[in-house]
Amino acid sequence: MYDEFSESFSQKRKNPWKPFLNFIQSLEKTQEFQNCADNGIWCDLGTGNGRHLQIITQYSQKYIGTDISFSLVHIARTQNDPKKQHNWIACDLNALPFRKNTFQSIVSIAVLHHILGKHQLRKLMHKINQLLTKNGIFILSLWGAFKGKNESTLKRKNFHRRMSNLPIIQAFSGKRIVLGVNDVVVPWTMIQKHNQPIKKPRFYHLYSVNELQTFKEIFNTIKFQAVYMGKNAGMNYFLCLAKIYSNLMA
Repeated sequence: MYDEFSESFSQKRKNPWKPFLNFIQSLEKTQEFQNCADNGIWCDLGTGNGRHLQIITQYSQKYIGTDISFSLVHIARTQNDPKKQHNWIACDLNALPFRKNTFQSIVSIAVLHHILGKHQLRKLMHKINQLLTKNGIFILSLWGAFKGKNESTLKRKNFHRRMSNLPIIQAFSGKRIVLGVNDVVVPWTMIQKHNQPIKKPRFYHLYSVNELQTFKEIFNTIKFQAVYMGKNAGMNYFLCLAKIYSNLMA
């Protein structure tokens, strides 16, 4: 699906996301981050068009960007890496093609809300834990469960969606709707010739604070920050997590 609107998506995301820049700068004083800075390979899971390349490469010896969209990876490589200094891989988060203990640090910004179900999320977290080297860190952001002024609307649609038991395709009407508890479809709108809009649905799971316990079961928490993005966007959660060895064989 992201291949279909990769150009439109990339045009609206040309610059690094400032909240991510602020968060990673706030980590510079932590000992765990200092141990990883300028050390080893850093991996960007869900790199999109590679707009965070310049930020991450300030701290990494080597960068690998991954995304499920081949078109977005192509844009990242051609537009943001013209000298071809870095590695870009099109792959699925649920089938990462890397060996254990490969990365000093892994970054995933506004990506994990596309993962369906707690079982799949827990499986991915164990995989990421295995991919990190000793003293490795995992930096990520998640959409918060309730979106500011839309909280009451979300709860109401949540209830009606569960009561109606409609399949996802039938339920999608071109607007944001709830699929399950804190699950929504957020359409991406593309303007075609003659100003004709085309809407493409994207699945999102919006995280509650309680759900962050899943990450704490698998990693040690270095820093957690909740950032209010305004009444139309609500909360974003930023986490910096450290590898735990006891979970490697879970």
